[in-house]
Amino acid sequence: MKDGKLLATGTTEELIKIVEGKVYTGTIPMEDLLRYEKELPIINLRNEDAATVSIRYLADCPIIPDSREVPPRLEDLYLYLFPQENKEAK
Repeated sequence: MKDGKLLATGTTEELIKIVEGKVYTGTIPMEDLLRYEKELPIINLRNEDAATVSIRYLADCPIIPDSREVPPRLEDLYLYLFPQENKEAK
């Protein structure tokens, strides 16, 4: 529900299907992180080593070279349905 309007209904499994095919993960050089943060809705990130970071992001198609599609989770759906809240938190 957003602004008094129902956005979607269903079981958790049914709702998660809304973002199926839109969740990816990829590894980038640490120095590119700021650029990707501006371009993509990043769900989470994890330092892999001193020079690289793995990011989970939302997109209609893979943006980062060698990205792979991953199964969606409930947090992915939330950030897909409420992108503005994600930007305000940064």
